[in-house]
Amino acid sequence: MSLQIYKHGTFPERGEAESGKVKEFLMGVGVILLIILGSAFGAQLLYKAVEASKECTTNSQCGNNSYCGADFKCHDFPIPQTPDYTMPALIIAIGLVGAAYFYGGKTLPKQAPPLLYK
Repeated sequence: MSLQIYKHGTFPERGEAESGKVKEFLMGVGVILLIILGSAFGAQLLYKAVEASKECTTNSQCGNNSYCGADFKCHDFPIPQTPDYTMPALIIAIGLVGAAYFYGGKTLPKQAPPLLYK
């Protein structure tokens, strides 16, 4: 068998129409692969950009008095406020004194009132 040199793009066993279809198929496969690789590269680039914008990912990356929030930023721990019960106690005291003054020396009945329903 001797080595034959063919023109660029032609195949000896196929006709001109079939070789065009093969080229078209290979070009389509190449474009699809190019789109897939470009999408993978773009996704990787976006992932790196999002990771770089995070201030923290764990609490240890923040200071002693801070924690890492869901927005990936360090936040100070809230300081709990102790409630002040002075005003409610004053209102209750005034109510008790007022009730004692209103009822004065009246005594409560020894017997309970009769029941309406038997």
